[in-house]
Amino acid sequence: MEALKQHMDLIGERAWRHTVLLFTCEEELPRGSTIEEHIGKEKALQWLVKQCGGRYHVLNNAHGSPRTQVTELLERIEEMVEENGGDFYLPQVYHDIIESRTDSKPKQGMRKRRYSLDKPPDSKY
Repeated sequence: MEALKQHMDLIGERAWRHTVLLFTCEEELPRGSTIEEHIGKEKALQWLVKQCGGRYHVLNNAHGSPRTQVTELLERIEEMVEENGGDFYLPQVYHDIIESRTDSKPKQGMRKRRYSLDKPPDSKY
């Protein structure tokens, strides 16, 4: 749990809005048990699902058509993209640069420059 928090701190809180948890090997749960029951028993999983806005998907390698499971996953991803207004994830440093460049007034001693996401600006980040 701590390792996950540290990794997510590196990429920023906004990353959670662009995250869908993918559970695999559902067939390994105790017979008759569901993923929802498993999540309900584990505080760490409850926290993780909450951080992701309740977005998760389950793949079962033993049952069902892999094609339909993948189609359902893609639909879930499309829903997430729609929830985010089509916005995509950018690491916090790039988000901050873009936000600072959209200010109407350049900061003292700075001139406006255009930046490409393909080539980050020269900086100390």
